Amino acid sequence: MDVPEFPIRRVKFAQQISQPREFVGNWLEKRPSEYFVLLAPTAIVSDEQLWVAKSKAFLNQNRSLMRSQTIDGEFIRLIAGTQNMNLAFDRVGIKEGDSDAWIAYIGEEKSPNFGTIFEDLNLEELDIRPAFELGDSQRSGIEEAKDSFAYLGQIHIADLS
Repeated sequence: MDVPEFPIRRVKFAQQISQPREFVGNWLEKRPSEYFVLLAPTAIVSDEQLWVAKSKAFLNQNRSLMRSQTIDGEFIRLIAGTQNMNLAFDRVGIKEGDSDAWIAYIGEEKSPNFGTIFEDLNLEELDIRPAFELGDSQRSGIEEAKDSFAYLGQIHIADLS
């Protein structure tokens, strides 16, 4: 079954991240809405992973079952496969030494405008789509991933532990 492309962009930073908290603070100030989510370069391996996490995040929100205070935080938590937000950011957030990242859009707009984010944060868009080979299962908290299904399983176990 073909899955539509998820609205996500791979970006390169002007320089390697040396102060992740500072960068993320700047990101939070400049992004257009909470529907734009910044993720580690190794966190995303497929469009399916993104659609499942988005669906589950909004389902949790509609049922008042979110473990996070915000929809973007819930999405991050689900991608990371945990109920612990600090662990979620460790697994799928930006870290010192990262030179690129993913920016996902989890809102309802059909064609979100990523351009202003690129300009405001001095980011270069890369022509890369999610792929299993780009993932790092260890960083993402998965013991061993033989395919992208392990990352889907991570989403589903997030609410079990």
